[in-house]
Amino acid sequence: MKTKSIFWGAFFITLGLLFLLNNFGSLNYEFYNLWKFWPAFIVLLGLALLVKGSVFKGFFSGMAAIVLALTLFAGFNSAKYFFTNEHNWNDFNNNVVLDSDRTYATFSEEYDPIVKSAKLYFNAGAGAFKLKQSTNKLFFVNSEGLKYGYSFKKDDDNFAVINFWGKQSNVRWFRKQFKNRTAIELNVNPNWILDFNLGASSMDFDLSQYNITKLNIDMGAASLNLKLGIPRTETKVIIDAGASSMDIYVPELVGCQIDADINLSSKNFKGFEKIKSGLYRTTNFAESIKKIYFNIDSGVSSISISRY
Repeated sequence: MKTKSIFWGAFFITLGLLFLLNNFGSLNYEFYNLWKFWPAFIVLLGLALLVKGSVFKGFFSGMAAIVLALTLFAGFNSAKYFFTNEHNWNDFNNNVVLDSDRTYATFSEEYDPIVKSAKLYFNAGAGAFKLKQSTNKLFFVNSEGLKYGYSFKKDDDNFAVINFWGKQSNVRWFRKQFKNRTAIELNVNPNWILDFNLGASSMDFDLSQYNITKLNIDMGAASLNLKLGIPRTETKVIIDAGASSMDIYVPELVGCQIDADINLSSKNFKGFEKIKSGLYRTTNFAESIKKIYFNIDSGVSSISISRY
């Protein structure tokens, strides 16, 4: 079979299946982030031109066609998402279920000053997650599209534990598909341990006003925008990711270390010195009292960590 036939056949089959599944509500992933991986199409196409043998040429041509179809579909979803009102974060209703698929809900717990430390465990599927604003309550969660359950407990040591678990839903309303979105607000007073287990997601986390002792993010194909603040002593950040795009910002006054297993990823660690393979530190790391430690394990990703 000719390479040209393999390319166009794989392209149209993949693109057709994506739109078909999307029309029937079978796709629960946030595909609009995948358009950032369009350069992979150029790489695969170049490999198809360089390799010898019809089998290898056909394989790389087929993979290039699949990547092209995915990025075009992601671009379509991104444009659709932008030109509708779905990206407005302020249109939530409180604890109202419009139908079995489209759910709005809020969750909160009053803040007790005796709580000195708290842990938020957040387990959800695909969606858009935002954590940027603070609240006078201990926590406040506003969600659309994901059906959540949660538990809260406070022990005798003034330590609070909040558990959230979400179930993916096919979010449709009068044949119009909506995004799964969750806005999280936390109180700035406690020392926080944050643990996120998410699927294919878009995450916008500004944690600069919080004291984060530990941040764990386990995510699939995702887009992460993360800003950290100055810790009271130290912050440990553990990221385990699939194919993803990460933009991370850390304060200049804090010593920072990156321990990374990201051999297949593009990286930009501005202001860091390479100590050895996979280990990077800022020049002020040794003398800094307050420090941030990163441990990153990622697949094919684009990772940028810079100082502000």
